[in-house]
Amino acid sequence: KICLLVGVLLVIAGLGLFGFTVVQGATGFHSKYISIGMDEDGELGLLNIHDGTKVSVNTNGEYGDVEERIDNIVSEVYDLVGTQEFWDYAAQSDNSNHYNQSSAQGSNAGKVDTSALGVTAESIHKLQLDLQNVEVKVGIHKELLVTTERVDKDLIDVTFENGVLTVSGGQPDGSRVDDCEVNIYLPIGTKLTSVIGEMGTGTIELEQGYADLAQISVNTGKISIEECNIPTVNLECLTGEIELSGNFSDANANVLTGSVDFEGTSDQLNLECLTGKVDAELRSTNCRVDAACDNGPIEIAEQKYTGSATWGDASAASVVEISVGTGEIEVGFDH
Repeated sequence: KICLLVGVLLVIAGLGLFGFTVVQGATGFHSKYISIGMDEDGELGLLNIHDGTKVSVNTNGEYGDVEERIDNIVSEVYDLVGTQEFWDYAAQSDNSNHYNQSSAQGSNAGKVDTSALGVTAESIHKLQLDLQNVEVKVGIHKELLVTTERVDKDLIDVTFENGVLTVSGGQPDGSRVDDCEVNIYLPIGTKLTSVIGEMGTGTIELEQGYADLAQISVNTGKISIEECNIPTVNLECLTGEIELSGNFSDANANVLTGSVDFEGTSDQLNLECLTGKVDAELRSTNCRVDAACDNGPIEIAEQKYTGSATWGDASAASVVEISVGTGEIEVGFDH
């Protein structure tokens, strides 16, 4: 039952709506707009919608079984985020929490109309990202949902043809990028063959989902993949950072100037940075690490080297290759 509860909380947190911040503790689950926790009698099932009137839906008493109560809570959440009232409130709340919506993002940010596309978890096979000067976040939802924050929604074009969902557009060159978001939520159960993304300036973040391959390049900005089920990743960033966490079969991350942060495992891992830092936290010691830094220090398992270093043996299950021109390399192990 505990595992089921944790799983449900992760699913709800994975909605990622408007940058949910998850705080999980003794009192339950909390996000920016929704909290699930205990009522005054210590019963699971209190659902609060955080607005001025503190609307609450208490599901206790109707269901005696923990699994049924959790299912009902999830259903309530999905019903709420599917209403226009919820989105109107979320946009209004962001307005008060950040700055005036009309001056900062215009009056036309919000939900992009994708109702005519007919996208389902079974029909979509590939995600193509062709966006500029925005922060792109990809997550999951009960159905296809594309929203914008501080970006005119009419600047975003969503098309669907032969199983390929393409999201394109963005802001003009010279526009501010920070907090100007395009949020793409794929239907729950979607299994992609690939996520392909290319961007001049901005950020691409994959927060949840499944795909066989992720191939993403950003000229200036950031690429982030967090604990997604993607066996093969090929990531390139000219100036900026790459953050990668999870378990992979083949992972490649290359930054010209900036940093690469990796946490997880990979059968074959290749991390490169011409100028900057590579920081790898490996979840298994059953690996061989080959590291080279032309100008700068190398540290593997708290042992310091210069020039090049090898850690582990050739019979290890995974091979880790790290290369830095000028900068530093740090490799640790999370047991």
